[in-house]
Amino acid sequence: MSEDAAAIRRCLKLFPETRLYSCLSDTRQKARIMQVQIIHEDAYGAKTDFGIQELDQMPPVSEPFLVDSRTYYTAKAYLGPDERGMYLLILEGQPRLVE
Repeated sequence: MSEDAAAIRRCLKLFPETRLYSCLSDTRQKARIMQVQIIHEDAYGAKTDFGIQELDQMPPVSEPFLVDSRTYYTAKAYLGPDERGMYLLILEGQPRLVE
C-alpha cells in the first residue's frame, strides 16, 4: 500500500447519521488552496448551492461556516478531493445572522 493510500485510510472518519465519509489529509489541507463546492441540506433534503469558494482549510464538523458576510450555517461534513481535485462541504441547520 502506498504512503498516500495509508494516510487516507488513517484519516477516514464515518459520520453515522449521514453515512458520509471525510478523508482530508491535514498535511495536504495546509499545503494548498482548495476549490470547495458548498451546499446546504435542510431537514427535508432540499439543497441550496452556494457555489465554489477557495479555502485554505475546512471548518471542523459542527462548527459555524460563513456563506456571506452576515450569514452562517453549521458544517455537517466534507468530502474530497474528487478526480478533478474538487472538495465538497455540506452545511446544515437554519441560517443564523452574525451579531
